[in-house]
Amino acid sequence: MVVGNTLIVGQLQIEMRRKERRGFDSLLDELTCNSAHVVSISSNDIFLEGGDVIIDLPYVYVGVSKYGSNIKGVEWLQSQLGTDVKVVPVPLIASGILHLDCCMTLIGSRLGIIHRESLVNPLPPPLDTYEFIEVDACTRQELGTNVLILDPKTIIVQSRHVQLQQDLQERGFRTIPLDFSWHTRLDGAFRCATAPIRRSMGAGAQAEKKKHNK
Repeated sequence: MVVGNTLIVGQLQIEMRRKERRGFDSLLDELTCNSAHVVSISSNDIFLEGGDVIIDLPYVYVGVSKYGSNIKGVEWLQSQLGTDVKVVPVPLIASGILHLDCCMTLIGSRLGIIHRESLVNPLPPPLDTYEFIEVDACTRQELGTNVLILDPKTIIVQSRHVQLQQDLQERGFRTIPLDFSWHTRLDGAFRCATAPIRRSMGAGAQAEKKKHNK
């Protein structure tokens, strides 16, 4: 995962999944050789997984659950990012949900998609001030919140989630429906299949960051 100019190598909690890291080793070596700022977790009791990390600078929200990221992962991430960024833990309360992006994602300035019953109530501040498009349990189970944002107004959504597409379009988004249903059988969708390594900070995020730093 990438926050700002820092490429973070997380650590998976479920041991059988840790071999997934091998597929990235050559890429990490290449990025390191090209002077990228790469940081890794060295302790065996710190867990931080990409699916739990949702960025809305100057805030970074991290899902905390039994089988994914833990509170030590939140604390470690805060220590790496410094005082300009505030890392906020978001407890997952529904069983069987591995990552935060399986039940929530952010799609714009103070706007997101959520299945509220999966998360702690009330949400931690400032997340409790956001506006959300709510999905039902069936859409959540089919990973409807796990969308891919191409630009501030374009989002890739599973083609079967017609209601979510309509809700997004009513808010001015252009939706691109794709059939990704087989991947959800392995508990993954669009966000799980991508890993942005460079982002541009929009005007809204820049203003929020300046406000936070005052």
